[in-house]
Amino acid sequence: MKKQLLIASTLIAIVTACAKKSVEEIAPAPVVTPLPAPAPGTPPVVVAKVKYTTDIKTIMDTKCAVSGCHEVNGVSPNLTNYNDVKGNITTILNRMNMGQGTGSFMPQGGAKTQTDIDKVTKWQTDGLLEQ
Repeated sequence: MKKQLLIASTLIAIVTACAKKSVEEIAPAPVVTPLPAPAPGTPPVVVAKVKYTTDIKTIMDTKCAVSGCHEVNGVSPNLTNYNDVKGNITTILNRMNMGQGTGSFMPQGGAKTQTDIDKVTKWQTDGLLEQ
């Protein structure tokens, strides 16, 4: 009985000693370098969300929903309003990201810019806000 008690006590001591290792001993905490504090009086940087009415409609109106293209009674899809642009956002971005010379490249005149693509992409990321 004493032998079993001695073995049990030894095992408990070993398990307890191993379990007491801290997380830092197992994997040291990563070094985090804080960002420098902004200069006094500097306003915080706020990145505005992209919205259809203020940012995307202009791109659609000048580069997509032009005469003979994606306008009312024009080539489908109609891209003159929020709901239709929102409903076709995946196709719009796919077409905008195609290389020029590809048959489905949009806009056909090649008038889009990387800024336009980035803005439409951010609009999607921001949640396709209308206003």
